[in-house]
Amino acid sequence: MGATFPLPFQPARTLDGSAAGGSGKFLVAAMYTPDYAGFAERLRTSCEQFRVPHVLHEVTAVHSSISVQGSPDLALTKPNYIRHLLERYRKPVLYVDTDCVFWSYPSRIDELIDQGANFAIYNWLADAENDAFYPIDVRLKGRVIQDRYFIRSHRVEVQSADQLICSGCVQLFDTSPAAAALLARWHDTIAQHPRAPDDQCLDVAFNSGGAGMAGLHSAWLPKEYARVCWWILTKPVIDHPQFPSLAPGFERIPAAQHLRLERCTASAPRLPKQAVIDVEARQLYELADDWLMLLGPLGGECWVAEGNRTTKTIDVAGIETPGA
Repeated sequence: MGATFPLPFQPARTLDGSAAGGSGKFLVAAMYTPDYAGFAERLRTSCEQFRVPHVLHEVTAVHSSISVQGSPDLALTKPNYIRHLLERYRKPVLYVDTDCVFWSYPSRIDELIDQGANFAIYNWLADAENDAFYPIDVRLKGRVIQDRYFIRSHRVEVQSADQLICSGCVQLFDTSPAAAALLARWHDTIAQHPRAPDDQCLDVAFNSGGAGMAGLHSAWLPKEYARVCWWILTKPVIDHPQFPSLAPGFERIPAAQHLRLERCTASAPRLPKQAVIDVEARQLYELADDWLMLLGPLGGECWVAEGNRTTKTIDVAGIETPGA
């Protein structure tokens, strides 16, 4: 595979903002299918607002590692696309999913490039406070309270400084041979697991040898640079406003095949397992014995993306209030 990588990439349409101001140190890139054209316009608008150089490519299909309805054509994988852009533009590429949006200029990317990072991505294993929250409706005495409460959903409970469990909605690759080698390894992994999600394939590529590639200097993005909307306590710089989902039909690569748990340490949660956040009053609760028990004020802002409605309602016998 490596001898023919990258494969030719032919977009159907290009939204070219590559000369749109900014520092010129990197180029934001995304590819999208016609049904995502609205998201592409939103992304382009946010890039233009903050003078972020960008190039967005419409394609007839994406690879099956991106969408279960996708194509088996390996030219349409993320690593092939990124490698094509690195050769075309000869500058670092900040790949973002098309349904992301910029809230401010991503100055940390400039800093990472200046520091010699070849590859940067959000790594759950490098973040001790990765608790995710989902919206819930609360039913109290027959009255349903909507758009106010979020319940802790999940977290990665181990940490490792040199292994990867990534969120692939934002990732940086520079023009170095080391970055090219990691992209080729990622591409080969997708070829071996064409119906597995591409971020899991990247985990495999990195953890099974990619991390040790000569000259590779990896960096981990903070949550605000790949802020999925379940991180409601994090003000985004680059936001993914919709909740991601692993659609039925994807194949999972078991973590046991590539994650060395003996090299991980346990990560103690800062919040209770049944933590509930009142985003209106900015209070922290714990769900216990059908009561929302008040733990105290959050001490900070909540950042809630609009348009995400819950499908879950919990019944409570009561809600403890401040001063009660």
